[in-house]
Amino acid sequence: MAGPGSNPAEVMKRVMASLTIALGGVLAAKRRLAEAIAFNNGHRNKKFEQANDLVNRCFKVRDASDPVAAMQRLDKIYNFMPQVIHQAKMLFRPATVADGVAVTGLSCNAFTFNGGFHKSNTDMRGGTPNFALRGIYFCTPNIVSFSPVDMADLVVHEMSHFVGDAAGSNSIGHAAGGGLTALTGTHAQMMVTASNYAWLAWLARLDRSQWMTNTG
Repeated sequence: MAGPGSNPAEVMKRVMASLTIALGGVLAAKRRLAEAIAFNNGHRNKKFEQANDLVNRCFKVRDASDPVAAMQRLDKIYNFMPQVIHQAKMLFRPATVADGVAVTGLSCNAFTFNGGFHKSNTDMRGGTPNFALRGIYFCTPNIVSFSPVDMADLVVHEMSHFVGDAAGSNSIGHAAGGGLTALTGTHAQMMVTASNYAWLAWLARLDRSQWMTNTG
Protein backbone atom coordinates (compact mmCIF):
# COMPACT_ATOMS: atom_id res chain seq x y z
CA MET A 1 0.00 0.00 0.00
CA ALA A 2 1.30 3.45 -0.85
CA GLY A 3 2.35 5.55 2.09
CA PRO A 4 0.98 8.98 2.98
CA GLY A 5 2.00 11.70 0.59
CA SER A 6 2.86 9.23 -2.17
CA ASN A 7 0.08 10.05 -4.63
CA PRO A 8 1.13 12.03 -7.73
CA ALA A 9 -0.45 15.30 -6.58
CA GLU A 10 1.33 15.18 -3.21
CA VAL A 11 4.69 14.33 -4.78
CA MET A 12 4.30 17.17 -7.29
CA LYS A 13 3.64 19.57 -4.40
CA ARG A 14 7.02 18.55 -3.03
CA VAL A 15 8.64 19.03 -6.43
CA MET A 16 7.20 22.53 -6.58
CA ALA A 17 8.32 23.24 -3.03
CA SER A 18 11.90 22.41 -4.04
CA LEU A 19 12.00 25.14 -6.67
CA THR A 20 13.36 27.72 -4.23
CA ILE A 21 16.39 25.48 -3.68
CA ALA A 22 16.72 24.83 -7.41
CA LEU A 23 16.59 28.54 -8.21
CA GLY A 24 19.14 29.28 -5.50
CA GLY A 25 21.50 26.74 -7.06
CA VAL A 26 21.01 28.14 -10.56
CA LEU A 27 21.68 31.71 -9.43
CA ALA A 28 24.72 30.57 -7.44
CA ALA A 29 26.04 28.76 -10.53
CA LYS A 30 25.65 31.96 -12.53
CA ARG A 31 27.58 33.92 -9.89
CA ARG A 32 30.40 31.40 -9.92
CA LEU A 33 30.51 31.50 -13.72
CA ALA A 34 30.70 35.30 -13.67
CA GLU A 35 33.59 35.12 -11.21
CA ALA A 36 35.39 32.45 -13.25
CA ILE A 37 34.99 34.46 -16.44
CA ALA A 38 36.38 37.53 -14.67
CA PHE A 39 39.35 35.47 -13.49
CA ASN A 40 40.07 34.34 -17.04
CA ASN A 41 39.80 37.94 -18.22
CA GLY A 42 42.61 38.99 -15.90
CA HIS A 43 40.92 39.74 -12.57
CA ARG A 44 43.14 37.45 -10.55
CA ASN A 45 41.81 37.56 -7.00
CA LYS A 46 41.51 34.50 -4.75
CA LYS A 47 37.70 34.24 -4.80
CA PHE A 48 37.60 34.36 -8.59
CA GLU A 49 40.33 31.73 -8.75
CA GLN A 50 38.30 29.45 -6.47
CA ALA A 51 35.26 29.92 -8.70
CA ASN A 52 37.36 29.05 -11.74
CA ASP A 53 38.52 25.88 -10.00
CA LEU A 54 34.90 24.97 -9.22
CA VAL A 55 33.68 25.48 -12.79
CA ASN A 56 36.67 23.52 -14.02
CA ARG A 57 35.80 20.66 -11.66
CA CYS A 58 32.31 20.45 -13.13
CA PHE A 59 33.13 21.09 -16.80
CA LYS A 60 36.94 20.89 -17.32
CA VAL A 61 36.86 24.28 -18.98
CA ARG A 62 40.66 24.53 -18.88
CA ASP A 63 40.67 21.91 -21.64
CA ALA A 64 38.50 24.09 -23.90
CA SER A 65 40.10 25.91 -26.82
CA ASP A 66 38.41 29.06 -25.48
CA PRO A 67 37.53 28.69 -21.77
CA VAL A 68 35.63 31.99 -21.63
CA ALA A 69 33.46 31.06 -24.61
CA ALA A 70 32.75 27.68 -22.99
CA MET A 71 31.67 29.37 -19.77
CA GLN A 72 29.50 31.84 -21.65
CA ARG A 73 27.80 28.87 -23.28
CA LEU A 74 27.18 27.39 -19.83
CA ASP A 75 25.80 30.69 -18.56
CA LYS A 76 23.36 30.79 -21.48
CA ILE A 77 21.93 27.43 -20.37
CA TYR A 78 21.54 28.59 -16.77
CA ASN A 79 19.96 31.86 -17.98
CA PHE A 80 16.92 29.99 -19.27
CA MET A 81 16.32 28.03 -16.07
CA PRO A 82 14.66 30.80 -13.99
CA GLN A 83 12.20 31.22 -16.87
CA VAL A 84 11.34 27.52 -16.66
CA ILE A 85 10.89 27.75 -12.89
CA HIS A 86 8.64 30.78 -13.34
CA GLN A 87 6.41 28.67 -15.62
CA ALA A 88 6.66 25.49 -13.55
CA LYS A 89 2.94 25.28 -12.81
CA MET A 90 2.36 24.89 -16.54
CA LEU A 91 5.49 22.95 -17.52
CA PHE A 92 5.97 20.44 -14.66
CA ARG A 93 3.65 17.45 -14.77
CA PRO A 94 3.34 13.99 -13.23
CA ALA A 95 4.29 11.37 -15.83
CA THR A 96 1.03 9.50 -15.24
CA VAL A 97 -0.82 12.18 -17.20
CA ALA A 98 1.86 12.87 -19.81
CA ASP A 99 -0.39 13.93 -22.69
CA GLY A 100 -0.48 10.52 -24.33
CA VAL A 101 3.23 9.74 -23.78
CA ALA A 102 3.57 6.06 -22.81
CA VAL A 103 5.01 6.04 -19.29
CA THR A 104 3.83 2.74 -17.79
CA GLY A 105 6.73 0.94 -16.16
CA LEU A 106 9.27 3.75 -16.57
CA SER A 107 12.23 3.29 -14.26
CA CYS A 108 13.52 6.88 -14.57
CA ASN A 109 12.88 9.61 -12.02
CA ALA A 110 11.85 12.20 -14.61
CA PHE A 111 12.08 12.89 -18.32
CA THR A 112 11.69 15.65 -20.86
CA PHE A 113 12.41 16.40 -24.51
CA ASN A 114 15.68 18.04 -25.50
CA GLY A 115 15.11 21.64 -26.50
CA GLY A 116 11.43 21.46 -25.62
CA PHE A 117 11.49 24.87 -23.95
CA HIS A 118 12.22 26.52 -27.29
CA LYS A 119 9.31 24.86 -29.12
CA SER A 120 5.85 26.33 -29.36
CA ASN A 121 2.78 24.50 -28.11
CA THR A 122 1.67 24.04 -31.71
CA ASP A 123 4.84 22.38 -33.04
CA MET A 124 3.96 19.21 -34.89
CA ARG A 125 5.16 15.64 -34.51
CA GLY A 126 3.69 13.07 -36.87
CA GLY A 127 0.96 15.48 -37.91
CA THR A 128 -0.45 16.03 -34.41
CA PRO A 129 -0.11 18.97 -32.00
CA ASN A 130 3.02 18.53 -29.94
CA PHE A 131 2.05 20.00 -26.58
CA ALA A 132 3.85 17.12 -24.84
CA LEU A 133 7.23 18.53 -25.89
CA ARG A 134 6.57 21.56 -23.74
CA GLY A 135 6.94 19.86 -20.40
CA ILE A 136 9.08 18.11 -17.81
CA TYR A 137 7.52 14.90 -16.51
CA PHE A 138 8.13 13.46 -13.04
CA CYS A 139 7.75 9.72 -12.43
CA THR A 140 6.23 10.30 -9.03
CA PRO A 141 6.29 6.70 -7.68
CA ASN A 142 10.09 6.70 -8.08
CA ILE A 143 10.77 9.94 -6.21
CA VAL A 144 8.51 9.56 -3.17
CA SER A 145 11.51 9.30 -0.84
CA PHE A 146 13.43 12.24 -2.34
CA SER A 147 14.47 15.03 0.01
CA PRO A 148 13.90 18.66 -1.04
CA VAL A 149 17.55 18.89 -2.09
CA ASP A 150 17.24 15.69 -4.15
CA MET A 151 14.14 17.11 -5.82
CA ALA A 152 15.95 20.35 -6.62
CA ASP A 153 18.90 18.45 -8.09
CA LEU A 154 16.50 16.48 -10.30
CA VAL A 155 14.79 19.69 -11.42
CA VAL A 156 18.08 21.30 -12.51
CA HIS A 157 19.14 18.10 -14.28
CA GLU A 158 15.92 17.96 -16.32
CA MET A 159 15.89 21.69 -17.01
CA SER A 160 19.31 21.45 -18.66
CA HIS A 161 17.91 18.95 -21.18
CA PHE A 162 14.82 21.08 -21.66
CA VAL A 163 16.56 24.42 -22.33
CA GLY A 164 19.51 23.12 -24.35
CA ASP A 165 19.55 22.48 -28.08
CA ALA A 166 16.93 20.11 -29.47
CA ALA A 167 19.48 18.18 -31.51
CA GLY A 168 23.08 18.26 -32.69
CA SER A 169 26.41 18.33 -30.90
CA ASN A 170 25.23 20.84 -28.28
CA SER A 171 22.13 18.88 -27.28
CA ILE A 172 22.39 18.05 -23.57
CA GLY A 173 22.17 14.33 -22.79
CA HIS A 174 24.19 11.96 -20.59
CA ALA A 175 27.51 11.74 -22.41
CA ALA A 176 29.63 11.75 -19.24
CA GLY A 177 27.25 9.56 -17.22
CA GLY A 178 25.45 10.31 -13.99
CA GLY A 179 26.37 10.80 -10.35
CA LEU A 180 30.05 11.16 -9.56
CA THR A 181 30.88 9.57 -12.91
CA ALA A 182 29.81 12.82 -14.57
CA LEU A 183 32.79 14.58 -12.97
CA THR A 184 35.25 12.24 -14.71
CA GLY A 185 34.26 12.93 -18.32
CA THR A 186 36.10 14.96 -20.91
CA HIS A 187 35.35 18.65 -21.36
CA ALA A 188 33.30 17.94 -24.48
CA GLN A 189 31.29 15.23 -22.71
CA MET A 190 30.68 17.31 -19.61
CA MET A 191 29.33 20.24 -21.61
CA VAL A 192 26.51 18.02 -22.92
CA THR A 193 25.73 16.08 -19.73
CA ALA A 194 22.77 17.10 -17.58
CA SER A 195 24.35 15.82 -14.37
CA ASN A 196 27.21 18.29 -14.68
CA TYR A 197 24.78 21.23 -14.73
CA ALA A 198 23.16 19.82 -11.61
CA TRP A 199 26.60 19.38 -10.00
CA LEU A 200 27.57 23.02 -10.48
CA ALA A 201 24.22 24.24 -9.14
CA TRP A 202 24.59 21.90 -6.15
CA LEU A 203 28.18 22.78 -5.30
CA ALA A 204 27.88 26.52 -5.97
CA ARG A 205 25.38 26.84 -3.10
CA LEU A 206 27.85 25.40 -0.58
CA ASP A 207 30.62 27.06 1.36
CA ARG A 208 33.75 27.59 -0.76
CA SER A 209 35.63 25.15 1.47
CA GLN A 210 33.49 22.32 0.05
CA TRP A 211 33.66 23.16 -3.64
CA MET A 212 36.50 20.80 -4.50
CA THR A 213 35.75 18.01 -2.03
CA ASN A 214 31.96 17.62 -1.59
CA THR A 215 30.58 14.55 -3.36
CA GLY A 216 26.87 15.06 -2.74
